[in-house]
Amino acid sequence: MLLAACVLFAGCEKVVIDDESEPDEPQGNVVLRVSGIEQMTGTVRNAVNIADVCSRLTFTVYKDGGRVININQKKAKDDFGEVNLTLEEGDYEVLIIGHSGLGSANPDTRDPTDVQFSNLTDSGGGTGYSDTFYFFGNLSVGAGQTSQSYLLKRASAMFRLVTTDAMPSTVRQIWFYIEGACKGFDATKGVGVYKAREKPIPMYYDLDSSYDGKPLQIDVFAFICPEASNIKITVRALSAANSLGERDILYEREFEKVSMQRNTITQYTGALFGTNSKEPDTPDDPQTPDDPQTPDNPQTPDNPQTPDSPDSPDSPDNPDNPDTPDIPDTPDIPDSPDVPDTPDTPDTPSGKSDGSILVDTDWLTTNNYTF
Repeated sequence: MLLAACVLFAGCEKVVIDDESEPDEPQGNVVLRVSGIEQMTGTVRNAVNIADVCSRLTFTVYKDGGRVININQKKAKDDFGEVNLTLEEGDYEVLIIGHSGLGSANPDTRDPTDVQFSNLTDSGGGTGYSDTFYFFGNLSVGAGQTSQSYLLKRASAMFRLVTTDAMPSTVRQIWFYIEGACKGFDATKGVGVYKAREKPIPMYYDLDSSYDGKPLQIDVFAFICPEASNIKITVRALSAANSLGERDILYEREFEKVSMQRNTITQYTGALFGTNSKEPDTPDDPQTPDDPQTPDNPQTPDNPQTPDSPDSPDSPDNPDNPDTPDIPDTPDIPDSPDVPDTPDTPDTPSGKSDGSILVDTDWLTTNNYTF
């Protein structure tokens, strides 16, 4: 049976329904359903079973700037992705949020320009935000039956850490601190909500012995705002807690000027556990993520061509034709180091969210960097 909600208006009073139960009420005059995911490229992924994309949905209806309906759903319900409402004739606004947060992670949708998520624990930690989708638009209700289907857009950006070295058995937690990302999301504009002096967003993943001796792939999600010109991400690998609950920082990396965008994967691949010192060794220029390209400098050795004596080392190749040294351009093949993307085989602690994440091809693009 479809979830039914009845709304009555008495003067300026607004009635808010926020219930995950299924009241035994007759069907209303308005049906809202999620039919799929719209990608920024303009193509559509037909997600008939929305449970393949996320584990929670929130339907919110606004009238004259106030919230009049708020319904939260979990994918365990047969009618997940569809609600049946009773609304008076008039013009409304609809907000739909899809995500896979843990615990009591339903978003606060009282203000569509600043949707807040409770995915973080009170102590400041937690698995952070999940992959999140949204729709915001107008709804006109007439005298007859109204039925609307909506395509959701991705709200989040992803930072993916892929380690090329194996996790030591001494590591039991990985922490991420994202400075410059946003805690709130403006569904009316599709961007994060910028707040000056926002504290870094912390999130962590517990790792048991099943990850020992293996490379890792960890995906974390964030909301990005246009003002976020310098995103800084600190990654820390911590030990198991002692009897006092304290943990030691075993390894740490800092990545500055990280380029993150909505619907885009930003992947950093490299050795995390090779040193326990801070190494802000990140590609400051997004245009030069593949360090191996810098070896193009070998072209400058064209200067030594004037002194024939230094060119003599090239004689084994073809001393008669000094132009041939340009062939070293072929070392551009070192771009292949991006192949460390193959460590996708590593176990991914990101599976802690209780929903499934879309495959990489469902994202607009992936930007690869090495460290």
